[in-house]
Amino acid sequence: MKKEVLRFQKYRVHQDGEVSDKNYTFLLKRWMLFGFIFLFSSTFSFGVDQVDAEEFSKIKTPEGQIYVMRNFESTREVLDSYFPILSNRGNKKAIFFWYYAKDRNIMLYPNSFQEGKRNLKIMTDFAKKHDLEIEFQITEYLNTVTLRANNKIDIQQHYSKFLNILESMRKIGFNHFVDFDLEILMYNFGLLFYEIGDYEKALLALKEGEKNKVTSIKSIYQTLNLNLIENIYSIQKDYDKSIAYAQKIYELNRGFNAKLDPTEWRSVFWQGFSTLSIAEYKLRQGKFQQAENLAIKGYEIINLNQNYEELQQLWAEFEAIQLLLQIKLNLNKLQDAESLVKRTEEIVKKLKIKADNEDFRLIKYYNNLSDYYEKKGNSQKSLYYLKNARKLEILKEVQNDKRNLWRIEMRVKAEDYQTNLARIEDERNQQNMLTYVVIVVFVLGFVVAFLSYRRISSKNKTIDLQKDDLQKNLLEKENLLKEIHHRVKNNLQIISVIFDKQARLATDEQTKKLMREGQDRVFSIALVHENLYQSENLTTIRMRTYLEMLTQNIENSHKNVHQNIELSLDVDDSILEIDTAIPLGLILNELITNCYKYAFKNRTLGKIQICFHKKENDFVLSVQDNGIGLSDDFDVSKTKTLGMNLIRGLVRQISGKLDFSTDNQGTVFSVIV
Repeated sequence: MKKEVLRFQKYRVHQDGEVSDKNYTFLLKRWMLFGFIFLFSSTFSFGVDQVDAEEFSKIKTPEGQIYVMRNFESTREVLDSYFPILSNRGNKKAIFFWYYAKDRNIMLYPNSFQEGKRNLKIMTDFAKKHDLEIEFQITEYLNTVTLRANNKIDIQQHYSKFLNILESMRKIGFNHFVDFDLEILMYNFGLLFYEIGDYEKALLALKEGEKNKVTSIKSIYQTLNLNLIENIYSIQKDYDKSIAYAQKIYELNRGFNAKLDPTEWRSVFWQGFSTLSIAEYKLRQGKFQQAENLAIKGYEIINLNQNYEELQQLWAEFEAIQLLLQIKLNLNKLQDAESLVKRTEEIVKKLKIKADNEDFRLIKYYNNLSDYYEKKGNSQKSLYYLKNARKLEILKEVQNDKRNLWRIEMRVKAEDYQTNLARIEDERNQQNMLTYVVIVVFVLGFVVAFLSYRRISSKNKTIDLQKDDLQKNLLEKENLLKEIHHRVKNNLQIISVIFDKQARLATDEQTKKLMREGQDRVFSIALVHENLYQSENLTTIRMRTYLEMLTQNIENSHKNVHQNIELSLDVDDSILEIDTAIPLGLILNELITNCYKYAFKNRTLGKIQICFHKKENDFVLSVQDNGIGLSDDFDVSKTKTLGMNLIRGLVRQISGKLDFSTDNQGTVFSVIV
């Protein structure tokens, strides 16, 4: 359990940050499947005593029997001995809970995987047969989690099913589900809704989980519930509420004194984590002195923890120092900041962080060092760290933009899925009605058959109308996605115009060039969104059209009256996903720009040829010039220019390979994806 929470710390969504799809898929599977299995296999290990069959038979009420099965320690043999007693009493809710208790302890049984499947089917059939409304929703939940864990349903279906289950639970009353580990149910609901970006539903679920007070190992789920609520309010920039929930986390976990018992890792972790979170919110509110006091306290608590793995401890201390350092710099306490910088450098050496590391936790580190060296008057070091921070910030913004688009698409697809389910159910009901009508027609004769025929025709018209409505709804959703791409394109064009105006106002030629290069990069991304909203397919792009428009813009941007540079294009009709097209466009922009800047120095004529073709299972983009070539000592992996750094980072992002060759006849760069 300790390792699971440490992983949660590593991948957690902290304040306004985002995480990748891969990390959240990991969280969902680990916490919704293995977290549940762990709880089920250990629930009874913290009970008071074991209740044997003889004692159990003396309990007269179903509520008492359920209480024992929920809270007391049981072996498989003891649990099995309860079943005949429950069967003789005949209370359906108590019998169902026995199956539920077995499911929680399924790892105790031989062939537990197959036994678990069989047990879950029995629970589902039992709840349906005896019309147990509360218990049926529990089986719906367990079936959904099982299907998702085994990749039998996708995340849209998972989200849609959870919406339906949560609404049913709300109508029944959440208080009726307390016996079924409500705090864990609500955490799993809240985590999925949080991931999809449905914060309203996430808060509904998480706050219900917050109400269920427990005093056991399951209280970790209360802490996780509170942490997700805190993060939602932080994303919404409601820092007063974020602080209130961080304080609740601190109070919930202060039962153990970290100074007296530093091995109580969970208590230490959450006390330190919540204290540092409050400090960061105070910093955002401009309350620097309060933030400083809290950050010092949180840093001390983090360092008390003696039960972390060394790497986890170093990262925890690293993040705590960055917050404290940022506060010290805001308060202009350079002497305190200097000692923190030295400690950070010691940690960085132990962590072996490289300059091109793309861990987003380094953004605050680079910004802090930039501010520190700026205040110390070392502008060279300040600029170096500022560039590293900006590179990571750009990558993070791109990732977050992609994630926001993914969230919108997931919610739209989930709505379509729910609409389709409703339509199928409606058609099934209509089919049942039609079957009944056919039987009646057969009995009553030709007259009734004629009337029924007219009724069937009316029903068919209704179905057609419903299909038309569904198609309209689908069209509306597609238009919504197109509008999103259109607005993204417009926003990028606004940024491009700003770059252009700044370039016109700049007096320094180097600044003008940098502005133009930034304008070209923004334009390459905007072109993708322009092509997407103009096309019928909203997830792929035709490369021929995109590259023609992109190269024409670059050529216009770099035209020189003193040079005649011929730009030729050889592109096939390949179609690429947006996630690959955008990085390739940026890479091409950088390569062509480098040709104009460096390949034809002191020359009036030149030629640049761009090729893009699919070869077997790969796509190959090449840029060739007949310029002066590169120096003999040029190393593409060690060049520190912004353009080459960007090219290398983008190639890694699309899991590609970068090759080049050069001589006095020119240079060829190739990207293989």
